[in-house]
Amino acid sequence: MKKTVLWSLCAVLAATVLTGCHSRMSSVPNGFVPDIDYAIKLAEIYLPPIYGQEMISQQLPLHGILKDDRWIISGTVRTGVDDQQIEIVIDRVTGEVHSVKPYVDFAKKVYPARTELKSY
Repeated sequence: MKKTVLWSLCAVLAATVLTGCHSRMSSVPNGFVPDIDYAIKLAEIYLPPIYGQEMISQQLPLHGILKDDRWIISGTVRTGVDDQQIEIVIDRVTGEVHSVKPYVDFAKKVYPARTELKSY
């Protein structure tokens, strides 16, 4: 009897793995960030606490592309301005932020000046 139950559980587990378990998030039509307009709105929300509204305002308009199911949203750097281009990568399906550039050391208690920002 124990062997039958064990084999039944193994069969159910194997069937689940082989058919692929999809989370609810992957079943959202077009993902949580379905288009470029929504991705840019999210970037405008996420970036000011990191870099400051002044730096974001200087790099408007933001623009982006979809690459490998990730929105890459970048700022516009003006000629003659020494700011580094800001960039945020947002997953189209989950809405997760994968990265922001330029690099910010969040271990510091204060936000760095623009001249201290590094790009990696």
